Amino acid sequence: MRCLNLFSAITVAALFLGATLHPAAAEAESAVVPLRPTEILRSMPKEGEGWRMTTSTAQDVPDAWPRSKAQRDFVLEAQPRTNPAVVIAKMRVTVLDTGCHPGTLARFANPAEADGGRESIRIASMPAFRRKISAQQEKVEALYENRFLITATVEILKPDAGTAAPGLGVAAEWIEKMDLAILTSLSSRKVYVDVTKDRAMTVEFVDEINPKRSSRSTWTFAVEIPQS
Repeated sequence: MRCLNLFSAITVAALFLGATLHPAAAEAESAVVPLRPTEILRSMPKEGEGWRMTTSTAQDVPDAWPRSKAQRDFVLEAQPRTNPAVVIAKMRVTVLDTGCHPGTLARFANPAEADGGRESIRIASMPAFRRKISAQQEKVEALYENRFLITATVEILKPDAGTAAPGLGVAAEWIEKMDLAILTSLSSRKVYVDVTKDRAMTVEFVDEINPKRSSRSTWTFAVEIPQS
């Protein structure tokens, strides 16, 4: 489901683990409660075509405006594999459930107004931007359902590896590997939270490869009321 409105941004004054946060008075009233970290991971691309996954994590973003994020890192190694392995390229894919945060989504409102270093494109009907960071590095961002920010960043470490070295265009291809049907299905359970009221939030960190690093804590948010 798409976000129905773009809300006014919130300024966060302090952010400390286990502490109370005091964002400035918020003009916005409701944010969409983001998906759980483990739910977002289900939509992420998996290993394949020579790429090996090295990290797979997801977490709630402890902020006045609730969000959640998943990230996977992959490496493409020369074949046959040696010891130590020769890494030809690296890929990082992230998905951010913005909770319909207006500041995050604003730059997609007019994709035709891309600046000189950012090219406006479309990926599987999604508005997207492609930015060439260097001759061997590129970042692509796409917005799905006006809510999920999907980013793929590729770095070619061995451009002289011949046909084994991917081109920069591979970043957009990895966004197409997302299981968008999962995001659509899960996001249909839309629940709102009033960001102008004090509240507690459970913050979860999930590490699929190193489960012992997974954790859960509680954060408290206190909203400052402006003096009249």
